[in-house]
Amino acid sequence: MRGMCGPSVSFPMHPGVQDIITKEWLVPDVELKVARAMKKLYPVPQDELEKLRLPRVDPLVSAVTKKTTLPVEGGISLRDIQDRKVESALKSLFEAAALGLQATVCSSFVAQACLQWHQISASEASNDQGAHLEAGLAYMANAFYDLLRVLARCMVGAVQARRQLWLRNWSADAASKTRLVRLPFRGKLLFGDDLTTLVKELGEMRTP
Repeated sequence: MRGMCGPSVSFPMHPGVQDIITKEWLVPDVELKVARAMKKLYPVPQDELEKLRLPRVDPLVSAVTKKTTLPVEGGISLRDIQDRKVESALKSLFEAAALGLQATVCSSFVAQACLQWHQISASEASNDQGAHLEAGLAYMANAFYDLLRVLARCMVGAVQARRQLWLRNWSADAASKTRLVRLPFRGKLLFGDDLTTLVKELGEMRTP
């Protein structure tokens, strides 16, 4: 039966792509190197850019966890060294994913524009090459959409992990912590405005 099945269909992995992946994976603790020109290639509106910046820890969380944190310049830091390493790694993950999200937003817009331009020109004269180009552009537009979803999930996954880290020493019960972790992420703050509302609903939390 195995011989009756044809070869599986897949896209080839270009050696250059493999080299880039290998180079990044060799040094997991090094942050993504971003050239200044790279940031200029993917401009987004300022109000949207603010949502993609690393969220700060909410003041209420800082107050509740003050026994497990240390004051540092510009804010606070987790006291445990291992926790700080986890926090640092998650911050790097969020920032890398945010840049990827910017690149995808801009590239998806360009791909959609190219598709529309081609459809206009194809209405005047049609040929096989034009059909292939349209199919390729349509595929790229859809692929970028999927990538947007993946990167957005990657970012919110990093936020969820950070929330778990900051809630670890709270005296609240597990169910209450779960509700806090599951709060919608809206950018700028780790938990956001919904935190205050939910804490009032759950009752006052005791400082550990």
